[in-house]
Amino acid sequence: MKTPYRLAESTPKTNLSARLATILSLVGGDCAVLADIGTDHAQLPVAAVQLNLVVRAIACDIAPGPLSQAVTGIYNSKMGDRIQTRLGDGFDPLEVNEADVAVIAGIGGLNIVNILERGSAKAKSANRLILQPQSDTTKLRKHLHRLGYFISDERLAREGDRFYVIFVVTPSSGTPSLWSDKEYSLGKYLSNEPDWKDYLSTEIKRLENYIASGANGEKRDEYEQRLVWLNEELK
Repeated sequence: MKTPYRLAESTPKTNLSARLATILSLVGGDCAVLADIGTDHAQLPVAAVQLNLVVRAIACDIAPGPLSQAVTGIYNSKMGDRIQTRLGDGFDPLEVNEADVAVIAGIGGLNIVNILERGSAKAKSANRLILQPQSDTTKLRKHLHRLGYFISDERLAREGDRFYVIFVVTPSSGTPSLWSDKEYSLGKYLSNEPDWKDYLSTEIKRLENYIASGANGEKRDEYEQRLVWLNEELK
């Protein structure tokens, strides 16, 4: 039986960016082993171990360069006895049931989908996944339901004028209930976030610029419909 998802009471105080600090706040509570897929400098695993939010962590990356930077960061943190580095694509370096929580952050939403599809058994053996797409949030929501994941929560992280959407996802024992088109576009939980209205305003400006720059066809229709929903929520 999977351990129930429990949110940390507050965002841990660290030197991490707002994006990574928000992700970190979603790790603690029931995680013994954290896997960070695409770890880059291993900032997240180092912080999670230093704060004792996890017992140990596995820092994975597909590229030797970033992984060597992760090795350096882990060495400097003096946490090498609790953090392993592994070279490989997606979930390839992991074993089934090895990680309680897996993080995939800082890549496109469709790339996240590909990673989940290729490593399905390993991904679904985790208690939960924390996903931070750089793009295609609507498509990611739809694919998560198609792949049999339940979207438990979503959070906003703000860095200056930029917003990041962060998903908390759990494997579903059944078929997840489908959402409305509006819910797939805007999510079901973000309206509870303190920066929700600012996020809406930023998205409206971004889409208006896309349309003004010459978007047409299905893409324009998609943007215009999303604009309608964004403006509805902003009122």
